[in-house]
Amino acid sequence: MRRILAGDTTPEPAPPAGKPPELCKGCPHRVVFEVLRDVDAIVSGDIGCYSLGVLPPFRAMDTLLCMGASIGVGLGMRHVLPEAEARRVVSVIGDSTFVHSGITGLVEMILQSAATGHLLIVLDNGTTAMTGMQEHAGTGRTLDHHATGKLIIEDLVVRWGFGTCT
Repeated sequence: MRRILAGDTTPEPAPPAGKPPELCKGCPHRVVFEVLRDVDAIVSGDIGCYSLGVLPPFRAMDTLLCMGASIGVGLGMRHVLPEAEARRVVSVIGDSTFVHSGITGLVEMILQSAATGHLLIVLDNGTTAMTGMQEHAGTGRTLDHHATGKLIIEDLVVRWGFGTCT
């Protein structure tokens, strides 16, 4: 804007070289994607900062559709793939996305359970990291940071009879 107002018509300088997007160096989700890549899992992913698991160095996400789709898509693959392939399918969803639109997929896991079962990994970093660290029902705080009720994802999963969570 300053250049325009000053009548400067010289060419714009080239923008500085950037870096490719990637999971933060200290992010605990990096280990999850390293393992999923190394075991050659078929990963049904979801929208969130962990979507970066689709990029190098991990390349460990095979589907990425929309917020909340990872569970249903992964469960669908479990139903249609041959058993050996179906057992490789894993759904990955973040805690905020799980609270906002993934719980319905968990319900579908009950109603339409696959013969091979289904592995769901909820990557819980206790916030909505991708869009600015907002609170959600699993943080125990309202958007203005006051204490409130807290959804315990592990309790929800175990209560519905899906086994244990770690």
